[in-house]
Formats: sequence, C-alpha cells, structure tokens
Amino acid sequence: MQEKRNSVFKTILGGTLIVSFVPPIFILIKHLLLDNSDDTTQELVYDFFKAALFSFTVTFSIFIANAGISKFIVGRMEGKTSASLRIFTCITISLIAANILIYVIWLMFNALFFHADGQDNRARIFENQVLATVLVIIVSLIFEVKHYIDKLKISIAEKERLEKENIRAQLESLRTQVSPHFLFN
Repeated sequence: MQEKRNSVFKTILGGTLIVSFVPPIFILIKHLLLDNSDDTTQELVYDFFKAALFSFTVTFSIFIANAGISKFIVGRMEGKTSASLRIFTCITISLIAANILIYVIWLMFNALFFHADGQDNRARIFENQVLATVLVIIVSLIFEVKHYIDKLKISIAEKERLEKENIRAQLESLRTQVSPHFLFN
C-alpha cells in the first residue's frame, strides 16, 4: 500500500513538473522571438526560473486541491445524485478554489519577484486564471476517468466473484444429485 502511494505521489509530482514548465517555456519563446528588449542571458534565465517556480507552485497547489475536492465530492455525492451533477459540482468548486489559489499565490509572487502593477497586474492575473480554468477542467476530468476506472475494476472483480460462486454452487448441486451407489457399482 505504501509503495502504491509513493508511486502515485511520484506520478503527481512528475506530471506537475512537466505541466508547470509549459507556461515558462512559452514565455521564454515569446521573449526570444517577439520582444526586442536587450535583456541579458542571466536576466532571461532568472525570469524563466521565476516563472517556472510560480507555475510549479500554482500547478501543484491546484492539483492537490482538485484531488481533495474530488475525493470529498465523490465521497459525499456518490450514489446519491447523478454523475453529471457530481461532475458539475466538482468542477465548479475546483474552479472557485483554483481562482482563489491563483490570486493568493500571484499576490505573494508579485510582492516577492514580479513587481507588476496596475493594468499589467490585472492582465497577468486574468491570464493565470484562464490557464487555471483549463487546467482545472482537465485535471477534474482525469479524476473522473480514474474514478470510473476504479469503479469498473471493482465491478469486474465482483462479477468474477459471483461467477465463481455460481459455478461452485452448480458443481455442489451436481455432486449432491449424483448417487454414490451409481458411482461405485
């Protein structure tokens, strides 16, 4: 069980690392191709790592929040409401949580590293919230697929168990029907 948890954690961490480097890479490409500023290589690397740290913090926080929200919603609503209502509720709560997380993390990083103000600050928050919305929907759907796969595995195992019990019962019934006198004469 502990090994499975470690594997899941490594998968989450690996996926978070991969996803969190996408926005900084796009920022770096945009900066190299479109900006005509005279930034040094050191400034570009520093900006890249600031963006990567921000992106990793946001991505990991959103992923953990989605996992908790998904587990809570499934635990509370499974079997009590329709799947579509459960999915809608999960995505809605996850979007609210993600936007709050983005805003709080942005305020921290802006105070520490970015120092954006006014219109630029609002534009960056909006960009991050749009990205978070897409990320939340994708992650929520991944959790739903995982939930259905887990339910399918349980259903298949239960079906196999019932089939085995049925075969055992039929075999026992046949054994009781066969007369011992007939077998030994």
